[in-house]
Amino acid sequence: MNKMYLVFIGLFLLISACVSDQELDFSTLKGDPGYFVECYLKPGDIYKLSATKIQPIHEDYILDYSLEFLVTVDTINLVQGLYKEANSGYIFNYGHPFRFAPLLQKTVSLRVISPENDTITSTTTIPEDVTIEDAQLKDKNLSFSFNTSPDGRHNYYITSIAMYLQDTIDTESVFLDYGHIHSVQTEEFEFELKADDYNQVEINLKRVTRENFDYQISLWNANKANNDNLTFPSPLEGNLSNAMGIFTCYTEDTRVLHGKR
Repeated sequence: MNKMYLVFIGLFLLISACVSDQELDFSTLKGDPGYFVECYLKPGDIYKLSATKIQPIHEDYILDYSLEFLVTVDTINLVQGLYKEANSGYIFNYGHPFRFAPLLQKTVSLRVISPENDTITSTTTIPEDVTIEDAQLKDKNLSFSFNTSPDGRHNYYITSIAMYLQDTIDTESVFLDYGHIHSVQTEEFEFELKADDYNQVEINLKRVTRENFDYQISLWNANKANNDNLTFPSPLEGNLSNAMGIFTCYTEDTRVLHGKR
């Protein structure tokens, strides 16, 4: 088994498909005032995008969801409002009830016009579908497998493991970098749960773009710098032109395994 991954415990911000921009203290990041945009597209899900302005570093950061942007994803014009995702609590201020259906297209584009008439653009690839196979849970040993893609660009993964302990949930996340692989092969993933007693374990496996993979790691580094006075501020590794943030697509699969009762 080729184990090239990083373990982030309790810090992974993509568990529910989106990153909450409230988790990041922008006052620690270097750079001039600008815009922060995040959009995570998933085939079959509605359009969701957050767009706001970054305050100068000497000011307190306050999310202003009232700013008027013109947002277009391919040919879909997103509608301004204040929305909250039921399951994750993710808040976004631009959306559309249409569901993202890429069909045969390989890429998707974003165009945002700011209140100051600045243009923010980005393009992202659409990862292939991903499937969790042979998921097993024996005592504290969790394992499953998945197939890589012949296209190395589609071989970046993030898996989150949610362990339900009565009224609490303990989540651990792992970044899997298989970008060096350019063939279809089965990868085995093994993980040892920390708790001795649990009701069920939920496995979520996301296939993400390389840009999103790097972005999530830079988010983790930025939060670490914010909590550690000895660490210099870390820039975000986004893929937007004229703004900070990310525009990306992902696919995912989920399995629920029952544990001890």
